[in-house]
Amino acid sequence: MMLGDLGADVIKVEALSGEQGRAMFTLSGIDRSLPGGRNSYFEANQRNKRSIALDLKQPEGVNVVRNLVGDADIFLQNYRKGVAERLGLGYEDLKAINNKIIYGSGSGYGPEGPDAYKPALDTVGQARSGLMYATGPDGDDPYPIQGVVAIK
Repeated sequence: MMLGDLGADVIKVEALSGEQGRAMFTLSGIDRSLPGGRNSYFEANQRNKRSIALDLKQPEGVNVVRNLVGDADIFLQNYRKGVAERLGLGYEDLKAINNKIIYGSGSGYGPEGPDAYKPALDTVGQARSGLMYATGPDGDDPYPIQGVVAIK
């Protein structure tokens, strides 16, 4: 999001089913619907990005990403430990295509430790840290905080 705000051409790769934020029409009890089946939560967090839907479990999908990397400056991924490498999208794989690539990897629990192989995104981190208990009405279920805490 911030790279796009600064003028970078950001291409977000989504699953064929789309990113889960596309379906968040109600957030913290507030209707976020916009015309055309869109929602303000997704629009705010995905601004200044183009997107492409790919199946990265298929060689054709991975090849599209690898072709994009040939002209890219930066590649960011948020897979759990070992997944990018298994897909052929690890640092060494992409450096072989573009030796100037800047590679960023951010997983929910970091690259080492007992939880390194567990999946996690923003709301999991908010819940596990206890941050969600600081929001929402007293006596109600915890709410995710508004805005971005982690990769969106």
